[in-house]
Amino acid sequence: MWTKRIKDIVAMLLIGDGTLTLIGARERALVWRFGPEKLRRSTSWQADHPGLMRLEGLASIGVGVLLAWWQYREPLAPGVSVAERRG
Repeated sequence: MWTKRIKDIVAMLLIGDGTLTLIGARERALVWRFGPEKLRRSTSWQADHPGLMRLEGLASIGVGVLLAWWQYREPLAPGVSVAERRG
């Protein structure tokens, strides 16, 4: 059951992160521009290329949806009710 919960959380994070990247790619990258020089250079590059970041956001949403779809299409284990599966 923990595996399903972890997959669910990962799918939520991927979909949410991708959606935020689509909404504000440049602004979102600049929020994270702090710390070591390599991190600042990386986030500056991301801010300079919002189109590519939106593409990454779409990919993130796609992977999250795919993960959720795979998880919820798995058949119920023998003896497990629908109510137990949801909990």
